[in-house]
Amino acid sequence: MNIGIDIDNVISDFDEALLEEYLKHDKELRNTGIINEKTYMTKGMFDWSEEEERKFYLENIESIAKSLNTKDGAKEYIDKLKQDGHNIFIITGRDNGEYTNPVEMTKKWLNENQIYYDKLILTNSYRNDKHGKTEKCLENNIDIMIDDSINICKDINEHGIKAIIMDTPYNRNTNDFERVHSWKEIYKYIKKKNNNLSKLAKTLIIDQSIGKVISIFLDVFLAAYFYKITEQNILYLSIYNIVGWIVATIGAFVVSNYIKRKDKIKLYRFGIIIKSLYIFMIIVMGEKIIKFVYLIGAMYGISTATTGFPFNMIESECINQKERKKYIGLASVFTEIISFVVPIILGAYITLKSYQVAAIIILLFSIIKIINSFNIKNINVQSSNIRIRDFASKLKKDKILKKLYIIEFLKGINRYGVMSLVVSLLIIYNTKNEFELGWISSLLSLCSILAMYVFAKAYKDKYKKFILCFSLVFLFVSFALVMNNININSIILYNISYYIFMNIILKITEVNLFDYSNKKEYKDKYNTEYFIFRELFLNIGRILGYILLLIFVGFSHNLNNLKIIFIFIIISIIGAILLSNSIDEKNW
Repeated sequence: MNIGIDIDNVISDFDEALLEEYLKHDKELRNTGIINEKTYMTKGMFDWSEEEERKFYLENIESIAKSLNTKDGAKEYIDKLKQDGHNIFIITGRDNGEYTNPVEMTKKWLNENQIYYDKLILTNSYRNDKHGKTEKCLENNIDIMIDDSINICKDINEHGIKAIIMDTPYNRNTNDFERVHSWKEIYKYIKKKNNNLSKLAKTLIIDQSIGKVISIFLDVFLAAYFYKITEQNILYLSIYNIVGWIVATIGAFVVSNYIKRKDKIKLYRFGIIIKSLYIFMIIVMGEKIIKFVYLIGAMYGISTATTGFPFNMIESECINQKERKKYIGLASVFTEIISFVVPIILGAYITLKSYQVAAIIILLFSIIKIINSFNIKNINVQSSNIRIRDFASKLKKDKILKKLYIIEFLKGINRYGVMSLVVSLLIIYNTKNEFELGWISSLLSLCSILAMYVFAKAYKDKYKKFILCFSLVFLFVSFALVMNNININSIILYNISYYIFMNIILKITEVNLFDYSNKKEYKDKYNTEYFIFRELFLNIGRILGYILLLIFVGFSHNLNNLKIIFIFIIISIIGAILLSNSIDEKNW
């Protein structure tokens, strides 16, 4: 999480130090002591005139601020928060005209007291009043802000950011916020809250879940539709996918500058609209859609370039490393539950009605997805242009990143490419109607749900090599059974092992890929380039897979040649597992 922390009365003992100096000066001035304990020092606590109070404050505040002590546990628990993977933003209102050089003074004090921070932000607490800090919290995607001001906490809360109020005598007239009395309490609260996913992570899971409903229709059932209206001719399906992924690859490079320098959320929303138009064409054209296979493939590619590529970057930037495994695991559980329920419903609905009627429902889901996208934040907008050559030079020297990209290329051949279509085709070929296709797809998704739930709950890095090797053995045995005899039983057995173990393999490699993207040198300067190259390698694998499908099955119209494609797929899986096993996260 991104944690915002005020300095005075949160990290420092500001009020205690200020009161001590006021008491000293009062003895020199009138020696009447505190005459009103219920008010603040600068607002009538002492028997001073307003002019006397203001003069003393302005003449002494800088020397007082320079010599402040830290609150008990502040350094210790800020260090712990950083060790837990949080980003520390010091946000103070000291740029208010009271200090000669507030930035340098504050930096020096933080360094002298060994207070860690990722970013120091100063606001004018007088000119901007309560909203100055809120603006900075919004700009920096702060998840929790710790302050001592009631007004600031209230304004921050009203803008959707969690505010924690540090207890002081003058802010005890409210119970509207989470109140803490020490840094130990702050740490315990954040640690407890961190066990839950952030609001943004939950929004992304909702987005993925809606997207899964749409993709089930566009992948499994549209493949069945193409297969049906072309009288079991895979040629058109192959062309559709080859065109789509070529356009998607080119599109990723075309939109890269916009994604890096402008609003990737707007582009993502545009991509959803393109996908909605694509679904609308299916509704309008019906079986005539096959005559426009190149146009449909191109629209699919454009929508993929403007949704898949930006979403990968949004995930990378919005999900911190601490919550990534949990996020990926839970997102997979939700999408797989949808994969379990939706195919049965869609299959039955298409069998009773038609593809066109089902497409109208899917179009409504696209509209919901557009609405949900307004809850996603746009972060890490950079001012520099895309630097493909510079990144390519870094890639040549980075052995780990090369391995990660080769794994993506191999995943493009298997799980994220032709493998999914081949599996769907085998099921379609051996089922009587869309309802039967639906319940088999749902059964396989149930296997994924169990696998992803276990992954989210129990996966540890130390188990990685064992899990990868174990998965490979099961996949290989089931693959051998399919190669020996393609029938509905061997296909279902293969798919069960595929949906369990292949998904686990994918999630392990995804954790590695996204965690590596958070390395400072890539996150700060090359985040867009990082994912462009990821799309490039992934899509080259996809295009190669579909070209092989076109050559061996599309032109020959012989489904038995799918065995040849299976050989390429299993080789790519073995390669991905071996490469993943060779990566040691400790050396990052």
